Amino acid sequence: MTRADVIAYLESLDAHALGDLIDELQRRLGLPSPQPQPQHMTMGASLTTMGSPESDAHTVVLLGFTESKKIDLLRIVRELRPIGVLEAKRLVESAPVTFQECDARVEAEQLARRLRDAGARVEIRR
Repeated sequence: MTRADVIAYLESLDAHALGDLIDELQRRLGLPSPQPQPQHMTMGASLTTMGSPESDAHTVVLLGFTESKKIDLLRIVRELRPIGVLEAKRLVESAPVTFQECDARVEAEQLARRLRDAGARVEIRR
C-alpha cells in the first residue's frame, strides 16, 4: 500500500468516519488530542450576560453540564468543533474548560446560548 493509497482512502471517508479513525489512532498510538483552533461563527439570537464592548475578545468557558442532557451536549460540541466522539466526551467531562475564544461579544453570546440550550453551564469571560 502506498502513501497515495492511504490518502485516497482517507479522502473517501465522511467527516464522522474520519473523526472516529483519528480518535482510534490517537488512542492506539498514545497521542495527545490536538487543541482545536478557535472557530468564529454566528449561531442565533443574542443573549445578555455581562456588559462589555462588542469588539473585545471574549472567552466561552464550559463550567459543567446537566447529566441527563449529556448526549445532547456532545452532539452540539461535535457540531461546533471538528472533533470525534471521544474527544468531545473528554472535553465536556473536563469542565471547567475554555471552550472557545470569540472576537465579538455577540458571537460569544450566541455560542453560549447553543451550549446552554444543550444542557451546559457556561460563562462568558472578557
